[in-house]
Amino acid sequence: MGYHTLGQTHFEQVRNWTDNDNRNIILDLSNQKAFLSLRDPNTGYSRVSNAVLHRYSINGLRDAERVQRVVRVETIKAGTRIYKLTGGLETDESGRGAIDNREIAARLMKSKVLFAHQTMSPWWAPVTSFEEDTGGIRVHFENMVLNSTAVKGVGTLTLREYARFMSAVVLEWNRLTYYLEVTLAKDVKAYWGQFEEQVATAKLEEFKVSADGTLKIEQVGDDYFVSYPGEGSNRYYLPAEENSMLGGMEAWQFYIPKFERTDIVEDSVLVIPSVNSKALAAHFGCPQIFEQARQMAASYLRQQEANLRRSKW
Repeated sequence: MGYHTLGQTHFEQVRNWTDNDNRNIILDLSNQKAFLSLRDPNTGYSRVSNAVLHRYSINGLRDAERVQRVVRVETIKAGTRIYKLTGGLETDESGRGAIDNREIAARLMKSKVLFAHQTMSPWWAPVTSFEEDTGGIRVHFENMVLNSTAVKGVGTLTLREYARFMSAVVLEWNRLTYYLEVTLAKDVKAYWGQFEEQVATAKLEEFKVSADGTLKIEQVGDDYFVSYPGEGSNRYYLPAEENSMLGGMEAWQFYIPKFERTDIVEDSVLVIPSVNSKALAAHFGCPQIFEQARQMAASYLRQQEANLRRSKW
């Protein structure tokens, strides 16, 4: 199967496809704004680093409203591993939370999420370094653990809420229960760019008073936490404070138009619960990160105590 070149005109409009030759010229208009606008629409100032501004001022595409965005066309090579966080298996979790058996979870993910429709979700990210994303998921995960330690103590933040913030996934869009990884079976064309910022939820007040069996948001002091049905008393931080936005961490994404079953190696599908930090650390090859976080926290506390003693002299 050949791949047509993606370009500016393809980003600006929706085209109907009638056969596989047209497969790579679709980008839904509603998805164009998922890519970060290069400049603030009110002030005209840059919203990105100087390096990104320089590159995307030249190569960045414009949406249907002619707004220049941090996105360009790239080829992802066969054999590349890509990932996303997703839900979709709620009916099979039977009120017990995420399915921790990888074989069962992968089988269900293929039948009920990946291959449930004619095409798969187009939104993914690279597992290892790709262009501007120089660290891949391992570095993001390590940053998550270290940031968790700095803010709340070791082990209190999971990939679920970190990814929701980093990838700007609105609460009602997806539960992000699983880390899902696949390997490409062939080269594919994709749009590559940064996430646009989003509000955490458009239903904050509704979820505050939601009935049993639905998402529930609680406010503790100035912070908001979300709990999911069937997951016990676990609560996850949600940046829903006034003026808070999801995104803004220079996270990068692929949009793969008309992403199909034959584009991935079916046996490569890997599924791990997004809150199982120990299993994820082992998979990413960084099980030592928790000890590093503990040492960092201890060092920080010692420094704080030393500063306090000096202040009393």
